[in-house]
Amino acid sequence: MSRTVTLLADTLGFMAGGGHFWVYLNWALGLQGTGCSVHWLDSAPDGLDTPTLHARTAVLRERLAGLGFKGPVAVVGWTLPDPDIKPPAGCIGFGEVAATSDLLINFTYAMPDAVLKRFPRTVLIDIDPGLTQHWLASGQMSVRPHDIYFSTGETVGRSRFIPDAGLHWHYTPPCVALDVWPLLPTPPDAPFTTVSGWYADEWITDASHPEGYYCNDKRSGFLPFLGLPAHTAVPLELALNLGTDADTEGPALRAQGWRVRMSKEVSSTPADYRQYIQASRGEFSAAKPSCMAFQNAWISDRTLCYLASGRPAVVGHTGPSRFLPSDLGLLRFQTLEEAASMLETVAADWPKHSAAARALAAEHFDATRVAQRLLERGKGVRSPIYRRDERPDPRGAEALTRHRAARCRAGRNPALVQRQRPAASSFRCRRSHSRSRWAAWRVAIFSSGLWSGRKSNARRAIGYICISTGTPRSHRA
Repeated sequence: MSRTVTLLADTLGFMAGGGHFWVYLNWALGLQGTGCSVHWLDSAPDGLDTPTLHARTAVLRERLAGLGFKGPVAVVGWTLPDPDIKPPAGCIGFGEVAATSDLLINFTYAMPDAVLKRFPRTVLIDIDPGLTQHWLASGQMSVRPHDIYFSTGETVGRSRFIPDAGLHWHYTPPCVALDVWPLLPTPPDAPFTTVSGWYADEWITDASHPEGYYCNDKRSGFLPFLGLPAHTAVPLELALNLGTDADTEGPALRAQGWRVRMSKEVSSTPADYRQYIQASRGEFSAAKPSCMAFQNAWISDRTLCYLASGRPAVVGHTGPSRFLPSDLGLLRFQTLEEAASMLETVAADWPKHSAAARALAAEHFDATRVAQRLLERGKGVRSPIYRRDERPDPRGAEALTRHRAARCRAGRNPALVQRQRPAASSFRCRRSHSRSRWAAWRVAIFSSGLWSGRKSNARRAIGYICISTGTPRSHRA
């Protein structure tokens, strides 16, 4: 049975942000690729008049349709006592969206209960890893309860540098929709580029800092590397939102050897943003200071668009990762000297790094695969697309559970037993290949929601047993 998922986005308040739009669209296309029905729910900006809201919504619908999104669009008045507002032309109402959805995937931290409680299950995806947890723990921000919490920071929830704010965080990588970010040829003299803001009035409290706080904008992250053009022959270009300082900051950067363009000229629409990235040779970008301070192993959704397009990325090192490389396709630097060396390395063998960039995006960040894993971990909504060995069994879940239990008792499939919660600190746990030692098992297979169809996953997820007090010492872990 097809599931219906609502993605709660925030694009109507920043229509000139082509890159900002892709954060949500990559996820929407990935969810759509799993076979789910997907609703796009956008939040109406506070104080925006009705004619402007309707005009922006028409542009939003046109952009979504042009980039392959097939689901309905709705708008929610999240700052109003009653979030049900009259839908703009061509849109469906918020009430209909909430009534027909199995799951809400929320990217906006301030969404109130009046919206969230209309959905049977809710997921929050944190796209500011480290910062979100810091703000929550320090009381600078609050979020209403969700059923499950995800973060795009690989180390969130297991790092001493990042508080968990009393929540259990699951990791999900950001994602990129590979079909709409294809490999295209690029001119050999194209520069390494990035698209970014520059200034931000964002200050992070930090007791270890001499002043007790630091500025967390892109400019601060770039400061140690402003002299880079003098250390490499690779052309470097920054597409920036310099605001009112364009007349002073732009010439200062050009004097250092950077090419500078205004971001609004090259990325004000999603199509322009994609075209600019695909006309680049690769990406060069420093990270904001908070990424290094929190060591969140974060990778930008913008960088994923470069990688998917076969554009190698030389970016700031944001902390140890279990799978991010630092020397092929994606190269992560910590010093100016490393950055210069990595740019020269990529330029010397660009085809190899280009192929590796695309392969990295396909292996770890493919939007459909990332979305399916998130749905499977969402505990209540599962993608209707199954691998061949996970198709629903016609015997039914209860009969199938008994069948699997019998196989366990017969010793033919010893992995399929449930991990029980330890009752005391003396609890011991191990994977067992002997059936005669244990007094009792509790079998939970498909009904537990943890089975994903592969034996290796079953062993990791539920292939453990609780060792009773009378277990011989030789069999304890």
